[in-house]
Amino acid sequence: MTRRLALAESLATRYPTDSEAFLQLGTVLQWDGLFLAAADAFGRAQELDRDGLAAARAGERCLACEAVDGRIIALQMTDSIEASIRIARDYTRQAPRYADARFSLADALMYTDRAEDAYAAERVAATLDAPERAALVRAFIAIHAQDWDVTAAYFTQEAARPEVDLQNRGVWWLTIIRRQQGRLDEALALARRYIEAGGIRSPETQVLFDRGEFRAAARAFRAIANEPRPELPPSSLVRDIAWHLTHTATAVAARRRELERRLGSH
Repeated sequence: MTRRLALAESLATRYPTDSEAFLQLGTVLQWDGLFLAAADAFGRAQELDRDGLAAARAGERCLACEAVDGRIIALQMTDSIEASIRIARDYTRQAPRYADARFSLADALMYTDRAEDAYAAERVAATLDAPERAALVRAFIAIHAQDWDVTAAYFTQEAARPEVDLQNRGVWWLTIIRRQQGRLDEALALARRYIEAGGIRSPETQVLFDRGEFRAAARAFRAIANEPRPELPPSSLVRDIAWHLTHTATAVAARRRELERRLGSH
């Protein structure tokens, strides 16, 4: 058990009727990868703030709303998509004029094949909130629906924005989109632009693999796995290392198959 989790559990034990205590416990459990336990803690936080959803207002903090959002994400992380959708729909019923509820429903639905339902939830949210936020959610729905032209148009505009954080987000997603479209030269250029801006190297290594540059990809994946990541908790660090080493092995195996094919053709 991490010290952070021990502290969060002690606060929830000491203040068993405090919604904030259980909200923080759910956040820590989720960060540590204990998603089912996190969903339970978020559920308890929501129960303790019984009137929160009905009183939800834009610009004001709503503990119950944060708890519902956390619970939806925790369930998504366990692949309990239908359960997350049921909770999100109940959220919209209890807070019908609260944009966050509609955005949460759109987010839950985008992980299914019901893209039109997700777009419908986003359109309602757009009438209740700033259109810029709705446009971003629409772009993410388009990614899951593989509406590449729609989402590429949005992130191309974002990559040209003067704000560095928006630029980087646009470049990140454009890299992924161009990979999915098979436009690998563009994807590689975008990935390298992302690195030059201080971003991580993982997108570049994925593109190298897709281009058949297996040796370079293996070396890059292995290098990333060996990089120190002090900002990550132990559980996340282990998953990150395992992810990159798995891809290292995949690239090595692909390189070996490529060499065998070349030898077999002679």
